[in-house]
Amino acid sequence: MLFRSTGKEFFSSLAVHIARALKVGSVRIATCSDPDCAEVQMLAVFEKGKLLYIRTYKINNTPEKDLILGKEKYIPAGLDLEFPEEKKWKSFFGVPMSTSEGTISGYISVRHGDSMQCTPQDLDILKIFAARAVHSISKRKSRPVDITKQGSISSGFGGTRVPDHDIKQAKFIGLCLMSFSPDKGPGDRKSTRLNSSHIP
Repeated sequence: MLFRSTGKEFFSSLAVHIARALKVGSVRIATCSDPDCAEVQMLAVFEKGKLLYIRTYKINNTPEKDLILGKEKYIPAGLDLEFPEEKKWKSFFGVPMSTSEGTISGYISVRHGDSMQCTPQDLDILKIFAARAVHSISKRKSRPVDITKQGSISSGFGGTRVPDHDIKQAKFIGLCLMSFSPDKGPGDRKSTRLNSSHIP
């Protein structure tokens, strides 16, 4: 019997390692193929050291709306002032996930409970993760997986399974990026640039 795999554990692992590499309090990975969508499907949510299982998230009146439109978004401080519902978060940055054809398939966003300064290296890290996430989504959509094959893990996400090597690769990417990251991630760096809303 065959199922198409979306790899819930893979995205959860990515979220965890993004948080560790960038030293931020929240990481969200979501998918949505419609730029006019008001609600996205959450692939992974990692906040304050825990994985949260949230299926959908309404993005109207949130900073993620720009990501679905294909824009990179950076709010170094004052997130809760610009978006009142973000009471526990002070800063934000995120990138859209786009295919090689330029189609937006979702986003990766990070939040932090204090101000943060995003460097070009931080942005590159997030883009690397976003590219790997897009690859995983497209691979799962195009290739059915035999659930009787050994070496795969039940994802508990839409009855799908994901191979062990994808989980290991997610961890490996995270560890490699952490090893090349500065001692302090954006969540450890205080920012004085308070008027920037988009990453150049």
